[in-house]
Amino acid sequence: MMKNTIILVNRILQEHKEIMSIFAETNKRIENVISRVQNLQFYNVSQIVGKVTYLITLILDHEAIEEGELYPIFEDLGYITDVEKLRNDHRQITKYLNDIRRLFENYAHRKIDLKKLLDTVIVQFNSLYPLFKEHIDLEEKIIKILNARLRLDQQKTSNI
Repeated sequence: MMKNTIILVNRILQEHKEIMSIFAETNKRIENVISRVQNLQFYNVSQIVGKVTYLITLILDHEAIEEGELYPIFEDLGYITDVEKLRNDHRQITKYLNDIRRLFENYAHRKIDLKKLLDTVIVQFNSLYPLFKEHIDLEEKIIKILNARLRLDQQKTSNI
């Protein structure tokens, strides 16, 4: 179990970095489009959609792995209340992601114009980012404790 847990933790931490990087990059792209196309009704947002679709897929898969594999370990360590908060965060994050996905679908169906799309996506991102950052901070705090226990278990095993 120890080796699998270490692999799991490393994957989660790597994905945290990737997700935060994509957040920043996507936000910059959206702001760039806003500054360049103020007077256009429609604009090819495929690069942004690609990044956002990738981000949404990555986060949803990341959530599934955390809930299925990492959170039971956290619960075994006694972090029941924290895990409840983390699961609630996932529900909120998923709602934001679904709202953002619907915005791009509505734009593709020409139900909203470019300005509405970009303005609303920026608002959604600005609301989602702090929630996600706080969520990651809590997970990584517990992961540090988990890593310390894993190192201690590893030392005990090697001393036997």
